Amino acid sequence: MNRFKLPGGLVWAGADCNICNRVERLGAEISLDQGYAAGRQSALNLLAVTRQALGRLARVERVVEVNGNANSAPDFDCQPEVINGASDLLAEILG
Repeated sequence: MNRFKLPGGLVWAGADCNICNRVERLGAEISLDQGYAAGRQSALNLLAVTRQALGRLARVERVVEVNGNANSAPDFDCQPEVINGASDLLAEILG
């Protein structure tokens, strides 16, 4: 199953990490550091999907937008830091 679309010269791709059990939550069973690592893993998976779509990552000109969701405990307020794990990895690899 393809996890991407190629409308109008853009790649719309989706990926997740599967590091964490879907029941575990950030700020409860999962630490911020583990969440950040999961964000990085999600970005690696996203790059694999993107490479599948384009044939090679060298064809990526820029990242337009990164969206993420984080299953978290009600009092956890560091979701942006978790999603930054993905953004930071994309910046490291793609420049």
